[in-house]
Amino acid sequence: MNLGVYIDILGDNEEFHSAVKTINDGVKSGDLSDASIFYDSASNISVKAECGLFNSTDLWNFTGTLVTTGLDPTQNALDMVNKFDVVYYYGWQTTQANTIALLGIATNPKVKVICRNEQDSKTFKRLTGLEAKVVTDFNLKELLQVIS
Repeated sequence: MNLGVYIDILGDNEEFHSAVKTINDGVKSGDLSDASIFYDSASNISVKAECGLFNSTDLWNFTGTLVTTGLDPTQNALDMVNKFDVVYYYGWQTTQANTIALLGIATNPKVKVICRNEQDSKTFKRLTGLEAKVVTDFNLKELLQVIS
């Protein structure tokens, strides 16, 4: 499986570290045939990723499953014409989500939604009225079960 993760900021933060751990474990175990991390802006990083790190302008060349961690990256991915499935990972945003934009993403038939933990799943349901599966902090086994 080819997995892409699209985050707002490439940098030393919990979101990036969790994604890198999942990708590194998946590449090592053979569960992932290839992986990429896409970002809109970058800062210093202190961990080694066993995958390519690309500016989001390179999304046009990606094929596989793309996990997005914010509303803007999700909308940017949906605006692309390409062969990838979009999975919005609710719960990683650092600011309060725009409810109207969240509803637009959540009800889009091209998007599968997952949540970071049970609390985020409850919040997502309260805001949208929709259920979403929980994938705890980029847990690879849980993620593969949901997106396969």
